[in-house]
Amino acid sequence: DVYGYDGDKISLDCLAAYLMDCVREVVACSEASNMVLEQIRPLSYTQIRFMQVTNEQMHTWSQDVNAYLAHEDEGSFETSVRISAADVVALLGQTFGTQGWRAVLSSVMQLLDESLRLRQA
Repeated sequence: DVYGYDGDKISLDCLAAYLMDCVREVVACSEASNMVLEQIRPLSYTQIRFMQVTNEQMHTWSQDVNAYLAHEDEGSFETSVRISAADVVALLGQTFGTQGWRAVLSSVMQLLDESLRLRQA
C-alpha cells in the first residue's frame, strides 16, 4: 500500500494518473529532451502497453459499437489511462519527429511479436 503525506492511502488509479501527468510533462520539457531521447524506446513501449485493451473488450466492442461508446463515455479510470497514454505517444512523435515515430513503430511491432508468441505458446 502507498500512503500520501497526509497518511491517506493513495489508490492505484491515482498513482497511474500522476505517472501519466509526470511523463507527459517530462516529454514536453525541452530541458529533458536528451534524457527522453536516451529512453524513448522503452518510454514508448510502456505507454503503448497502457493503451491495450483485452480480448474480451475487443470481442464485445466488435459485436456492439454502442457498448464501446458507452464504455468510453463512462470516463472510467481505464479509459483515462488509455487516453493519457495515447496523448504521450502522440507527443513523442510531435516532439521528436522521425525518432519519436520510429520508437513508437518499433514498440508496436515488438508488442505484436510478443502477442503472437504468447498466442502460439
